[in-house]
Amino acid sequence: PGRLLLGRRARKRFRRRFGEAETAWRCGQIDEDGLQRRTMALLGYVGQAECLGWRQRLFADREEGALSGV
Repeated sequence: PGRLLLGRRARKRFRRRFGEAETAWRCGQIDEDGLQRRTMALLGYVGQAECLGWRQRLFADREEGALSGV
């Protein structure tokens, strides 16, 4: 009550769309600016929900994977 939460399907859709954008960038289909625009649009979508901890974990996991070469 009084809180806007992000449902499981919305979180899954966000992860999928963010992964698709990242893959397109890695494959050279979009440039870094395109990746940034897509990411900002996705974050704008989930930014209204109270899911800061989930977003931080999502990006921390991705950063750790990138640093380890995964």
